[in-house]
Amino acid sequence: MIKLCFSYRKQPQYGNIMYDRRVVRGNTYARHKVPTLFDFDMEVQPVLEVLVGKTVEQCLLEVMEEEELACLRAQQRAFEELRNNELAEVQRLQEQERRRTEEKERRIAQQKAVLQKEKETAEKIAAQAFAQQYVADLLSTVLTSLRSQGYFYDPVERDIEINFFPRLMDEVHNCMEKRYTARAVLDTIVHEITQKRLEAFEELESQPDDIE
Repeated sequence: MIKLCFSYRKQPQYGNIMYDRRVVRGNTYARHKVPTLFDFDMEVQPVLEVLVGKTVEQCLLEVMEEEELACLRAQQRAFEELRNNELAEVQRLQEQERRRTEEKERRIAQQKAVLQKEKETAEKIAAQAFAQQYVADLLSTVLTSLRSQGYFYDPVERDIEINFFPRLMDEVHNCMEKRYTARAVLDTIVHEITQKRLEAFEELESQPDDIE
């Protein structure tokens, strides 16, 4: 605040001009009769000093207000800049946290997928081993049953059994029949020869008796 000091001059004392005989009745009064009634330079100086003081004071207040407003605006700009920086940092941290969370969730999902795949692979291997063992035990029984029923055979063995063995047996049978026939014929011939010789020997034995 600015303290203004004004110097007031001692003003002359006037009586009540409404009842002063020296004042002319009406809106004006005679200056030549009352020369010291109103001194403009002297009377306007206090008013002018008050006006100037008030104007200067108002100007100073406005300047101080403008400086205060400028300071407030600067503080507001600094605050807004700081807030924007903090908001940007918060957004960056949130984005970083979001990415970290997404990466963590993605890693967890990948780990779960790997564990699920390993579990499925282990189950498939166990099922395949069980199926192989079961099929191996069943296969031997089925193959034995099918082989005994004639569904599985060796082509060479089957050809020998179907084509060669019957022909061979026929040939052997024919040979045996021929041998049996030849033997029978030979036996008949030997029998006939033996009978003839026996008859001849009997005749020879009977001849000396006749001679005697």
